[in-house]
Amino acid sequence: MEYTKILLLTVAMSSQRIVQILAVLLGFVFVGVAVIYATHTAGTLPTYFPSYLVDSGVIHVKHAIGAGVLAIACWLVAWFQSGPKEA
Repeated sequence: MEYTKILLLTVAMSSQRIVQILAVLLGFVFVGVAVIYATHTAGTLPTYFPSYLVDSGVIHVKHAIGAGVLAIACWLVAWFQSGPKEA
């Protein structure tokens, strides 16, 4: 009985750790996307990015801010996942 309880607790902790790692990595991806949106014009964005426009000189500031907010949200998820566990 006690062994299965410990085993289930170990599985639950490892899944929280996986969520933490994925959230941190996804946050870094969103930071990269934010930097690309902030530094490239719409005509020089990669073609698979939303709002790519041929021969456009517009920089999509709102998209950059949105990607930055998503990065912060991912890091907050990772932070809250790393908090103290309930008894």
